[in-house]
Amino acid sequence: MPSSRYRTFLSVRPPPSSCLGSRLFDNLLHFGEHCTNLKRKARPRTTQLRKLTGHSWGLQEHHLRAVANGYVRGAIEYAAAAWLPAASRSHLELVDRELRAAARAVTGCPRSAPTHALMAEAGLPTAEMRRATLATRLLARASALPAGDPLWELAEASRPCRLRNITGWRDEGRRTLDALGVTASQVEPMVVAQLPPWTSSEGITISCAVPPDCVRSAGDQARRAAAEAMLADLPGAERATWVWSDGLAEGGTVRGGGGALIVLPAGAEWTVKTPAGALCSSTRAELVALRAALEEIAESDLTPDQDTHPDTIIVCLDSRAAQQTVDAGPAAQTSQLGDAIWRLLMQLANRGRRLHLQWQLATPLIVAYIAGFVVKKALDSVSCSTCQEALVSDIQPDDMTQLYHLFIISAR
Repeated sequence: MPSSRYRTFLSVRPPPSSCLGSRLFDNLLHFGEHCTNLKRKARPRTTQLRKLTGHSWGLQEHHLRAVANGYVRGAIEYAAAAWLPAASRSHLELVDRELRAAARAVTGCPRSAPTHALMAEAGLPTAEMRRATLATRLLARASALPAGDPLWELAEASRPCRLRNITGWRDEGRRTLDALGVTASQVEPMVVAQLPPWTSSEGITISCAVPPDCVRSAGDQARRAAAEAMLADLPGAERATWVWSDGLAEGGTVRGGGGALIVLPAGAEWTVKTPAGALCSSTRAELVALRAALEEIAESDLTPDQDTHPDTIIVCLDSRAAQQTVDAGPAAQTSQLGDAIWRLLMQLANRGRRLHLQWQLATPLIVAYIAGFVVKKALDSVSCSTCQEALVSDIQPDDMTQLYHLFIISAR
């Protein structure tokens, strides 16, 4: 029997791996089959979305937008952080087609409408936008982990790309951070050791209550009188250290600064100013101002002199979001800033001080009169000058939450 010079090889293609019901991996890490599967899954949902619309009936546009984001995008972006940053542009186009179909159902625009205008009108992000946002958020979260963590080491490492058209979450995230002028090392580290849930907060009270007469429909005099009465009725208000804090960020996103006015019962007062970071929200700027004021009081509160350091400290904040962040409790703080504020509060409480944090409406129509003199609510100028100092300051880490909002804005 003559021997054959050619041999037949059987090519075996392994099936794609599945994770949590999603086909995440193929043999070339292209995620093409996964994107095709998502397209088949999203198309019936888009058809159902069209059935909710009509020329003279149906849901309104903002209702359709909510359905499209939750019903159509929810199916497409399931576990998207695991595969979307590594998908190629040609495969992302498969997903974008269904997103554009959903956008046309929401807005009623024809197929000839420009893509960017269509998606902006519908309020739907493209797959490329979500790709940059998710990759950068993963990189920032990994960079916020303690040094030595496996994910932190993976984020700091640099590996060559096997395929030219495929980039991972590290390269995509670094590209977005470079566009924002931020490095991963500037991200605020996570809290390594949180305070336990049974941490005592005795001596610390927090209130967001507002007098009923402080509504906008009431007159200026009524609102002012209600605010004065509320502050005067606080426990220990006649002999208390008053702290008025304020924070400001340009456009609510960048170059933040905070300031605080500290008033003693004897009439002495001084201000504290501090930068809050190059990328910062107004809420974070308010929290930075609160931390700076508490640090100033804790450093000067070393001698138990009741004339200059009374038992009660009343802090008035004009940011309800900052107040609610502290009100969540010491064990619920996920940032170093919130954790530091609670540790300072407990440090002062352990020295026998009673602390009360009160949310105060930020309006020039309400001015508090305490101990016969006017507490100057002129912290806007303090915060604005502090913002100018923050322009050249790089010592403050950037807030992870604010970074995520900027990722979304920059991806548009």
